[in-house]
Amino acid sequence: MPFDPEHQHRHSIRLKGYDYSQARAYFITLVTHHRQCLFGNILGNEMRLNPVGKMVLREWMRLVSRFPGINLDEFIVMPDHLHGIIVLSNDKDSGAKYVAGPGVVNNPTLDQKRYGVTGVPLVAGSIPVIVRAFKSAAAFRYHIMANNNDPLWLRNYYEHIIRDEEDLDRIRRYIAGNPAKG
Repeated sequence: MPFDPEHQHRHSIRLKGYDYSQARAYFITLVTHHRQCLFGNILGNEMRLNPVGKMVLREWMRLVSRFPGINLDEFIVMPDHLHGIIVLSNDKDSGAKYVAGPGVVNNPTLDQKRYGVTGVPLVAGSIPVIVRAFKSAAAFRYHIMANNNDPLWLRNYYEHIIRDEEDLDRIRRYIAGNPAKG
């Protein structure tokens, strides 16, 4: 069946016109390809990470050294997904700067290029750039560990702009309670 742009096109899940490099907290959920349980399992109400899950956790925690303008709040690696809160700083001078990690090409024109069919520009230190860097580094390491080139992540991810302290507290409770939900 030939490509039909009227029926087969990708839509951005991002909030149209929103600047995802703004200083605030963002709730992110990343899901494995085909929802494969690659990161470990839940015993009782506790998540037990396997070696791949531990690697994903290390890559998530490494984001603060790769992007100095961010902080990580509550997060958890689950068998087939990761939930996390990324907080972008107001300090633009020491703010998030892209640093290539293993398996990530450091292309000086990366931030000027457009990607996807939505034509959204990549902005240094923005949530899409941070998530892209994380997914790329984790996938690179996964391919080495698994000795294959199977996709690690679904193409897209879920994000929620955290609006206030009440929203933040609700999401923190959700993340912390996720293993109990199985």
